[in-house]
This record gives sequence, structure tokens and C-alpha cells, in this order.
Amino acid sequence: MRQLLLFFSLFIVLPLHSQTAKLLMDINPGSEGSFEFSLDRSYLEYKNKLYFSAKNAEFGLELWVYDGQNVSLFKDINPGPDGSDVQNLYILNDQLVFIADDGTHGDEWWTSDGTEAGTEMIVDLLPGSEGGAINCCNSLIAKSIVVYKNELYFNSNIGSSQRRLYKTDGTAAGTVEVAQLNHPQRSAENFNIFNDELFFDVTFEGFWKTDGTTAGTVMLLDEDHEGNRFNPIYVYNMEDYMIMVNGTDWDLWRSDGTVAGTTLVKELVNAGAQNNQGEFFIDYNGIALFVGAEMINNGELWRSDGTSNGTYEIIDLEDDDAFIPIVPRKKVLFKDLVYYIGGKDETGFQIYKTDGTAAGTEEVSHLDEWVNGQVYFQSDLVATEDFLFFVGGRAFNRELWVTDGTSDGTTEIEINPNGQSTPERLILFDDKLIFFADGDGVGYEPHYVDVNTLSSTSIVQSDVEFNIFPNPTQSNIHITTDFPVDKFTMYDLMGNTLGSGAFSNTLDVSNLKNGIYLLELGDSDSGKRITQKFSVKK
Repeated sequence: MRQLLLFFSLFIVLPLHSQTAKLLMDINPGSEGSFEFSLDRSYLEYKNKLYFSAKNAEFGLELWVYDGQNVSLFKDINPGPDGSDVQNLYILNDQLVFIADDGTHGDEWWTSDGTEAGTEMIVDLLPGSEGGAINCCNSLIAKSIVVYKNELYFNSNIGSSQRRLYKTDGTAAGTVEVAQLNHPQRSAENFNIFNDELFFDVTFEGFWKTDGTTAGTVMLLDEDHEGNRFNPIYVYNMEDYMIMVNGTDWDLWRSDGTVAGTTLVKELVNAGAQNNQGEFFIDYNGIALFVGAEMINNGELWRSDGTSNGTYEIIDLEDDDAFIPIVPRKKVLFKDLVYYIGGKDETGFQIYKTDGTAAGTEEVSHLDEWVNGQVYFQSDLVATEDFLFFVGGRAFNRELWVTDGTSDGTTEIEINPNGQSTPERLILFDDKLIFFADGDGVGYEPHYVDVNTLSSTSIVQSDVEFNIFPNPTQSNIHITTDFPVDKFTMYDLMGNTLGSGAFSNTLDVSNLKNGIYLLELGDSDSGKRITQKFSVKK
């Protein structure tokens, strides 16, 4: 194997703080855990507390609360082990609202002021056990609920498989029907607020808008430019106009909220776009970045300024025309760039970053080099000012990862040292990244990482020679330096100390798994230290 000799400069570093993922609470003792995979919008910050759904053997699936110090059951809405299946949490008029089943009334909307006594059902929309709130189909329902003008708009079940568009202000008297949408079994979806009006799609029934009144709920357009059904999905507000995809043929459209101003931007094809996770569009400096394609395969990252000439593919990551598209997925703004889950046939999903140009688009890290894996295609991308969190690894051994936006600054946060942890539902709260993960012997339970203790290395460069070779290594590293040193300390990128002792020119690192590490050399007399990264790749 060819050995690489690398020459480094002196780095004066700030102390690294130890960082590990910790168990928030074992809510459901045993191996099953408390997490329910099928829930959507199952957590929300309200009045400086985190409310979330969790289950255990005693209460079933109920609403729990974390105040930054302690986790506790918020309210046993359906007493006993069956639970109330709480989900779809929203904030409305300074109240927490959500869908729950108390075991008698079926799925209905509830409201809470943050106290158990102040938590009650708003109204029994459909008397009986069936319930008037539609609480199925996971993320599909979240597309059909929105807060507009201090009222919550939703599709209500009125029985006999019929639906109506409703709204509520959080009171029984203020919960009223808005309109029937051409067909008794149709739902309003893909809500978008634009110019103080609420726009939405009615499946198979065109593009609509409402001002909150029955008379003001009207259809704008039901046919496209070729006379086919117009079915706008992924409607997104670009401030001066709305941009959307026609789900009938995946063409790109725009609208200013009028019939005349709802027009075709560019004809596209992307059969895989409907499987996209997260927001389909993201606004990057006034440009919409989205998933696009001009043929049935090869979904790629596109950009549009709302004009045909200004709509084009940013970069072609996969040039195999027969390739089933791994379309760009969840996107987030981080350090003035768009980070997204992209990929190609050879590498699978990886984290990419882009400034909206081909030259400015690159892979951040290549997990296949470290864990023979890739980024989880449904992973949340959660960004702080300094770090981006995501889930990746092997297909059945996913772990939590963090990056500072560079390959060297991308590392795994180990949660379960004895097996896979497969984290789900990443959310920031109280300077913590909170998520459910399969912990060591506890099943899927809430864990957290204290974001404040993550440290990027602060450096001051000098002209000291510091050599580590081979790099990457499989077993040993050899060190030479013209800087006087008498001790060493080894860290992972999370700041955990992995070993220390008297300095030796050869160190055995065969016990380390694949990854990137920091070697710190110190001089006891002067108190100065030099630090550099090395990697293990077996």
C-alpha cells in the first residue's frame, strides 16, 4: 500500500469538550421502546417546552412533555393502555391544538393552554366513535392542514366517506364548515398563503383559493394549457409569485393568484418526484431549487427564476439514461448554501451542497468510504449556525452524523455501542438535538446531543512541521515533528478522549474503527500543543 507523507502546520487549539448522545428518558422500559413510526407532526415546541407523542405499556400512545430538565406524561387523554394516538400538533392563537381519540368520540381536534386542566376537546364534529378529524396517512394529512388568519384549516370527516373543508379558531363556536369542494369525497391539499389569500389543490378538481368564506372559496383553474386536468402540487411561495408542479404531467407552473397569471413555465418530466421527501422547493436568494427532469429517468437538482429560460438543470450527477432516479431530497440552508440529499447509482444518497451553479455544487462527504453506506433517504437535515445533523450508514445500521460542511468535519455520533441506533425525527430544542433512537437495551427512546458542547477546532497557524504517516492508516501511525513534545492525547471529532500518554513516534491505532480523529501533541514545559487530523480506513 502506498504511504502518504503529509506535512502540517502548528495549530494552537481550544480544549475540545466531551460529547456523546444521551438518553433523555426510558419512557417504555424494555426492548420495544416508546417511538411510534407511523405518526406525523408528533412533536412541537410550545411555551418553552417540547410536547411529543410517545407510548408505553401503561398509558398507550399519549402526549408527553419535556421542560429542558424532566420528561413527564402531559395528559392521559384516553385512560388505560390503548392511548389516544396524539399527532398533528399545531399552535393556534397561543394554544396548542392536536388530534386525539379519547376512546369515546373518535379522532377529534383538542386544545390546550399547557396545563392538564386546560386541555379539552374543541368540538365533537362527528358524534360517535368514528371521529370528525381525519388522522391517517401520515405526512399526507400534514399537507392538508394549515394555520391562516388565526384559524386552523383542515378537512373534516362528515360521515359516509364524505369530506368538507373546515376551519376553527380553537373554540366550538368558531369551528365551522368553509365549503364543499365540487365533490363530496375531495380534500384540500398543498396549502399555501400568498397575498393574504389561501391557495390549495383539490385532488382531480383543480387549483383553488379561499379568503375564509364560502363565497370566497373558488376554483381558479381546472385545466392546463393542453386541456388536461390541472393538479397543482408542491405549491410554494416565492414572495412575488407562487411556483408549483402540475401533478398530471410534472410540468412547472407559476401563479400570481389570478386565472390569467397562472401559466406554464416549462414542460418537464419526473415520475419519481412524487416520492420526494420534505419541501419540494427551496428559495435560495430568490431562485427556486427543486427536483426536475426532461426525461422519465434521471431526476436532478434544477433551478428556476419563474421563466422558461431561467429554468434549467444545475448539475447532472447521473448520466445513465436508464437509471431509476435517486432524486434530490430534503434540503436546508446552512452556511449560506443549500445542503441536500442527492446521489447517483454508484454512490447512492450522499450530502451535497450547492450555491445554485454547477461549479458550486459538490459532495460534502462520502459515507461509502467510511461505513460502506449512504445518507438515509428520509433523513431530516437539521442545521444550527455551526453544524448540520443527518442520519446515514448501512441500510440496516443507520447512525447519527454531524458535519461542519467539510469532509474532514463530518463524523458519526455513536449512540448504541452494541448495535444499530437508526435515529428518527430530529428536532432542535433548548440547545439540544433531540431524536428517537434504538438505545443500548432500551429500544426506541428519546435521546439528545447537547449542541453547545460541540466544538469546531479554533486554529492559529504557524510554521512547525508535523508529519503523520501513513494517512489514512489501518493499524499504526508514525509521527515526526521539529516541535518539542513529551505527551500525546487522541480524540474523536466529538471531543471524546480515546487515549493519552507519553509521546512515542509510533502509535497503535488498530483498535479504532473507520473514521477521522485528532492527535494532539503537547510540551509540558511550555504548555503549547499541536493538533492534526488523521484517518483510519480498514
